[in-house]
Amino acid sequence: MATGRDDSGSSGAAQGEPPGHTSLAWLDGLSVDEAQIAETVRAVVDAGDTVGRVAGPALNTLMEGRAVLHRPATERGVSLGEVLGTGGMGEVRQGFQPTLRRPVAVKQLHGQSAEGVTQLLREAWIAGFLEHPNILPVHDLAGSADSPLMVMKLIEGVPWSEALHDPRLATGDAAPSDPIQWQLDVLLDVCRAVRFAHARGVVHLDLKPANVMLGPFGEVYLVDWGLAATYRPDAPDWLPRVSEIQGLIGTPAYMAPEQVSVAPGAIGPRTDVYQLGGVLYHVVTGQQPRQGSPLKAALMASRGELPDLSTMPRGLAEVCAKALAPNPDDRYPDAAAFAAAVEGYLRHRHAQRLTDEAHERLRQLRDTPAEAVVTLEQLATECGFAFDQALQIWPESEAAQAGRLALVTWQVKRDLALGAPEAAEARLARLGGDVPEALITLVAEAKAERAAREAEAEALRSAHDVESGRKERVAWLWGIGIAWIVWNAACGLIDRHVRAFDYPTLLGMSTSTLALYLLGRRLSRPHLADTEFNRRAVALIGVGLGIIAFFWYLGWSVGLSPRYTVAFSSTLYLLFAGIITVFLDSRLWRVVAVEIAVVIGAGLAPDYAFEWVGLAGAACALGAVWLWRQPARRQGA
Repeated sequence: MATGRDDSGSSGAAQGEPPGHTSLAWLDGLSVDEAQIAETVRAVVDAGDTVGRVAGPALNTLMEGRAVLHRPATERGVSLGEVLGTGGMGEVRQGFQPTLRRPVAVKQLHGQSAEGVTQLLREAWIAGFLEHPNILPVHDLAGSADSPLMVMKLIEGVPWSEALHDPRLATGDAAPSDPIQWQLDVLLDVCRAVRFAHARGVVHLDLKPANVMLGPFGEVYLVDWGLAATYRPDAPDWLPRVSEIQGLIGTPAYMAPEQVSVAPGAIGPRTDVYQLGGVLYHVVTGQQPRQGSPLKAALMASRGELPDLSTMPRGLAEVCAKALAPNPDDRYPDAAAFAAAVEGYLRHRHAQRLTDEAHERLRQLRDTPAEAVVTLEQLATECGFAFDQALQIWPESEAAQAGRLALVTWQVKRDLALGAPEAAEARLARLGGDVPEALITLVAEAKAERAAREAEAEALRSAHDVESGRKERVAWLWGIGIAWIVWNAACGLIDRHVRAFDYPTLLGMSTSTLALYLLGRRLSRPHLADTEFNRRAVALIGVGLGIIAFFWYLGWSVGLSPRYTVAFSSTLYLLFAGIITVFLDSRLWRVVAVEIAVVIGAGLAPDYAFEWVGLAGAACALGAVWLWRQPARRQGA
């Protein structure tokens, strides 16, 4: 359906309460300046007029070429049809240009006031001066000098304000698959029109969705240049200057603070940027940046109050906050910079979504109990993947960088709690050069603590290691075993064929044996006293020698024959072999078996007591030599 608009009065009371119905109950307590603003806005809005105006040159100055408007519209090739829209100053009618066979829209005034004529002509000339694909084209001026007609392109479409909640009004039956993307694409088209106007030194000063027309084939037109002015001193004389602005100007729901405070020197491209920020807020949230009557909205603008940006996506909220900064110096410098920020959000939108999802998983990760290992691993994997994907798309994303660092910090602390500092160190290495010093110190301390624990454990293991000092111990036992059997064999021969041993002789030999043991222990101390195992082995041999001497003393005390006492002492070797099997090395059970046979032999043939004792001692010593002759890892159990 063909749609036309009369935008000459669209920036007045159309937003907020109807004219004549402004409530003043909430105005108590205003400052003097705010009270003056309130009176000005109420007077203008309740009169049903557009808020603000630009004085500009007088009509007689503008109309040097007014002779071109002396003929009726029909003589200029334009016929008028039905009314398409009506505003405060005039109306828009459907027209037709027979010469070009095209429908047009024609704007005309209600009356013939000089001010209305001036404003209409100025709007037409500014639109003609700003010829751009996204600015509504003005084809011609017709009519008379007292009743001009502005001939415009007839837009087959709807105002953007009507399509905000239902884009199908502009696109047809097919709704956009991504409504936010569609709305922002429209906004970028508006930015292109504003950028072009700024390049020509013109600011619009009344940017809002109602002043944007959308066609069914993607056309986007910025309309209503009735409040536009130039900020360049070298602009053509017929262009109104921002220095000529008289009073408040714009739509209260969107106007910048400098438009309310009547500070023409502060009005420029950053003023349009502020209004673009308000449009961005509106199209994303579905709400105007300021709610309530025009009077209330104007006072909110004068205070620099910002709308609630918490419902906007994070990236767009940042863009909106910068555009809506109360101080113009804090805003984007122009529409180009604002558009670049919006385009940046669109480029990084997927990365932002991934980052938001990853932050949600990170929150779940922190709330999950440590016992839920599978859930923790799954959440951590998904969270890390999302952050990595976001950073691949947008390496400069501070939110993704901070999130990945938070995730790695959590993982590092968990690795350290599980005793895996190397895994924590590997995670930090993947961060590159952005590793916080505190995390590096934490991992280094954990590694040092574990190294100390391992050193302590190694010292304890080494102290009980059968392999420590093995070669020296084997050599020592080999000597003892050979000497023991040779010595006792010689003693047996002497006892049977030369002279039988008595107890004093036996005790003397035991004393000499203990002396030799102590001498050998002292000489071998550097090698046989370095571990707990070796110290135990050496001590057990000494204890055994002492027990044998004591056993002979007991035999002497009870009156047993020395030969029977020596034969019976073989049981001590059996006991000794059992002790070292239990306390040193369980593999010595083989020696125990040999000792049992020796004890039986000694009982059956006591005349060879010394030979049996020599065999028993040699079995203990040489049995251990045979078991310890090679490292334990190369032996069987």
